[in-house]
Amino acid sequence: MGLNNIAIGVMTLVGNRLSLILLLPLCSIPFSIINMLPAFKGNTPDIQHTVASVFAVILLFLLGLLLGIKSQSYFVRWFSLYWIAGILVFALGYLTKSFIILLPVSFIYFFPLYGLRLFLNIPSDLTLVLLCTLIALAAGLLGYSLGRFRSKNTPIVQEK
Repeated sequence: MGLNNIAIGVMTLVGNRLSLILLLPLCSIPFSIINMLPAFKGNTPDIQHTVASVFAVILLFLLGLLLGIKSQSYFVRWFSLYWIAGILVFALGYLTKSFIILLPVSFIYFFPLYGLRLFLNIPSDLTLVLLCTLIALAAGLLGYSLGRFRSKNTPIVQEK
């Protein structure tokens, strides 16, 4: 199965902008569950948490790559909005010390990436949240850029 067929399958699954915004938090749930205990307690992640977080970043990269191949220009706008909204809502919860805001936002946005703390060697605080957000945003946008580059440089008719 070629990359174009996979991209068509993802587009069928994703459908439109709203589906993309709903797909991202739904796909983060398994990674959040894996990373929940060390993230909630602020402990150093184990290898299984790190592997789960790296896999989550790879999936964000692949999502960007596939949507870039299909030249879905809305991806950059909506993907960036998703992560920027997450950081803004987290900042609101952090500044107001509102756990009603912090817990769901952390679960959806930041728990999936908590295992990256093992590589980053920084404390579990606002710096980690900002860095994980930048890593996730960069992974998706890099994938999209490479997908667009590939789709522009792929000939329409391939020689046999």
